[in-house]
Amino acid sequence: MEIDIDTQRTLATDYMVQSIPTLIIFQDGREVRRLVGLQSEAVLEKNLNEALENR
Repeated sequence: MEIDIDTQRTLATDYMVQSIPTLIIFQDGREVRRLVGLQSEAVLEKNLNEALENR
């Protein structure tokens, strides 16, 4: 899901998003990974695959 932090400031504050882009990966309602800043496709794929493997 994509969130516009300009219109969702409370949500951004709740999740301590201080830089854009920030990708937060959740499992069972809890944060398991956080990627801040521009990431390569390889880094995104690696982190998403690892998160899926650990379900």
